[in-house]
Amino acid sequence: MVRLIPNHVHGTAGGYSNWDCRCSPCTEANAAKARRAKLARTNAPIPRHVHGTDNGYTNYDCRCDPCTAAHTEVARQRRRSPRTQGEEE
Repeated sequence: MVRLIPNHVHGTAGGYSNWDCRCSPCTEANAAKARRAKLARTNAPIPRHVHGTDNGYTNYDCRCDPCTAAHTEVARQRRRSPRTQGEEE
């Protein structure tokens, strides 16, 4: 079933996230919104509770030793995950 969305929503991040539209303009608008949000996060001081987490490494670009170690562990777990090896449970 095709989901019709209002024309004024096309080309917006809201079209992508709220209406599940995956057309190129909506996808590009959502990607631009995500880039702006990450830029805002990385230009602000990193919250204390984020240090030592994969979130700190990935979303805040923190490269302190605890964040790097957490990211390394998450990556190691993903590589070991049966789902990433094409196996199904």
